[in-house]
Amino acid sequence: MKKTQVYKATEEKSVPGPGNRYELAIDESVATELLHHLIVWVQLPDVERRQLDIRLAGNVLTIKEAEEKVIDFTNLQRSQIVGNSPELKTCLNQVARAACKEDAVLICGETGTGKELFARAVHQNSRRDGENFVVVDCRSIPESIAEKLLLGQPRSARFGHHGLLPQANKGTLFLDEVADLPSSTQRLFYRLLQDEKYRPVGAVTDIRVNFRLIAATNRNLQQLAEQGKFDPVLLHMLQQHVVEIPPLRKRKGDISLLTDYFLTNFCKSRNIALKEQSPEFQEMLNSYPWPGNVRELENSLVQALLAARNKKTLFPKDLPSHIRVHVKKSSVGRKKKAVEDFSFDDDLFGGLFATDNPL
Repeated sequence: MKKTQVYKATEEKSVPGPGNRYELAIDESVATELLHHLIVWVQLPDVERRQLDIRLAGNVLTIKEAEEKVIDFTNLQRSQIVGNSPELKTCLNQVARAACKEDAVLICGETGTGKELFARAVHQNSRRDGENFVVVDCRSIPESIAEKLLLGQPRSARFGHHGLLPQANKGTLFLDEVADLPSSTQRLFYRLLQDEKYRPVGAVTDIRVNFRLIAATNRNLQQLAEQGKFDPVLLHMLQQHVVEIPPLRKRKGDISLLTDYFLTNFCKSRNIALKEQSPEFQEMLNSYPWPGNVRELENSLVQALLAARNKKTLFPKDLPSHIRVHVKKSSVGRKKKAVEDFSFDDDLFGGLFATDNPL
């Protein structure tokens, strides 16, 4: 087993016995560094992983225990993913688990939840960090030129270009809204994942390619596959690792953190003083269901800042009108329902109003 300078190994030895297990002694001072880079170890081939134990700060960790440490979301680089709610933590653990592997990843979430941010988090926390992260918007790819756009053409061809797939070699290819990928291109991708090679349009020889595929969707791919609208083989390959992003209405605990984050960034970019938030403003943000999720929250806060102008504090009236109307209607509806649900208990109050009551 080769030494790895990343972990500053002080000792390396093979342990006699079945399986020829290995130990790697690590100084306690570099324990944190090891955890940060442990992802390299858990990507070893299965045979080597089963034979590997890591001695960390005086304790021997099995590879399973090592994986459990590295998949902890607290070790993740998660730029622009803001929040600490239990729902988000569950999602981040899924991101960490996917980042440790090389298989395809499917990211599911409603419009506006930030699927590309989570895809980038998988890339940035994988061994492919530092290589290209190529984004493909599947909604904008006409079927007639999809293969040419993705695979490229030889330089000798007219308007020859390298294509998006070669750009992702050694890196990650992100298919945004994969449900809109043309059917012929869906078949192309499962062949790419199986064979790890492709042939540019007009070429006569295949080219080897090494890329990580991450796809995202806001639709039910299983249902589409049953309806014959999505390739079931490609779906099976994408489902090896699934990251489910919770909608904002299910992570209400993150709204205040997101609000502070967006307001701070916007005020800093415009070189204006950070505005305060009235309690009523915060209450309205928490009362609204945010069907457009984080993207709608960000856009609404920008509108609120523009509406507030030179005021030092943000109030509900600064928010877009459709938010105020929805929250007010919901409040009235809840009060009306509470009144309708209220009824006298005949056993308790009936006798009190009886005509023969001596009182």
